[in-house]
Amino acid sequence: MLEYLWRAAWCLHDTGDASAEAWVARHARTLLAGGVQQTAAALKAAARAARLRGTKRKGIDDAVNYLTSKAEHLRYDTALGRS
Repeated sequence: MLEYLWRAAWCLHDTGDASAEAWVARHARTLLAGGVQQTAAALKAAARAARLRGTKRKGIDDAVNYLTSKAEHLRYDTALGRS
């Protein structure tokens, strides 16, 4: 999932922008806590706020599509609770 988050981050941040790391980390923590739908909604909102269109938002669209299609399998909170 981190690869998808990084691709989404580069839709919103310039290459080398240090704030991209914090952005990815924040969304990764939400995913680990079980917030798959929350993360998908946040990514969509970020794309809208940045007024991204077409190929400029492909990384975000890919991440959202992955999250929504695989949500039932992305139960990181449950898996971590069993550890």
